[in-house]
Amino acid sequence: MVETFSQRIKDDIVRFIANPSRDGLQELIRFFGGEFDQYELKEAWPPIPRMAKTAIAIANSGGGVILFGIRDATLEPVGLGELMSKQQVFDTFRSFVPGPLLNEITLLDFDYANASYEPLRGKLIQVLAIPDLPHDIPFVCEDEWHKDDDHVRRGAIYVRSGTNTREADYDQVQRLLQRRMATELPGSSTRKVTGELEQLHALYRALLRARQFETESFDTAHGDPGTPAAPLVPSLDDYLRALITRKQRQIETALGLDNVPAEIR
Repeated sequence: MVETFSQRIKDDIVRFIANPSRDGLQELIRFFGGEFDQYELKEAWPPIPRMAKTAIAIANSGGGVILFGIRDATLEPVGLGELMSKQQVFDTFRSFVPGPLLNEITLLDFDYANASYEPLRGKLIQVLAIPDLPHDIPFVCEDEWHKDDDHVRRGAIYVRSGTNTREADYDQVQRLLQRRMATELPGSSTRKVTGELEQLHALYRALLRARQFETESFDTAHGDPGTPAAPLVPSLDDYLRALITRKQRQIETALGLDNVPAEIR
């Protein structure tokens, strides 16, 4: 079974919450390979649309977590009064978060009713785990929300800048697109060439079987094994050879060889 993002991070999050030290936080940050772009600590749940905005920003910035029930300034596990309903969170997120990202976000519940670590005992902690999906970035906010000075804007591309969430500027959008191309196109190109070669191999096998069938049919009719003969079904032979030629050209295009002079291919 493939290990999910939330499974990989769960043990690291538990260790951090059980011992919320600055060293522990740095350890968790190193796990995600960033500075503070991948983290948001919340003493309580703010409005859910604001958290959708933050989740989009974290996803565009390499993935990470939002921890609820931990005081940001002191890293003290103050706990939540009650666990936020997963259905409520994801029903709201559905309006703002693009589907490919929404399907991979996980909300984890931690109930430390009998924790041996006294400051954590009896506390409820929730962690929103947001994966890194470079092949789908940039994620764009899909709905609008206003409350007092809070604003979530439809069509915005949010990113993290230190501990802040902000709209991406031109250079940041370009970096997101470059990262997507760097992670997606090489693999995509490789998969395409592999598939094309498999199809070419199948065409060669089909041509060989057709010619063997024609030879065997001629031998049976004339009683002279191995005698060369013109194809009994020339249209099929010609068709398969034409397909092979076209498939070879498709492979050359996928490899970027279609504009290379024939003499140096």
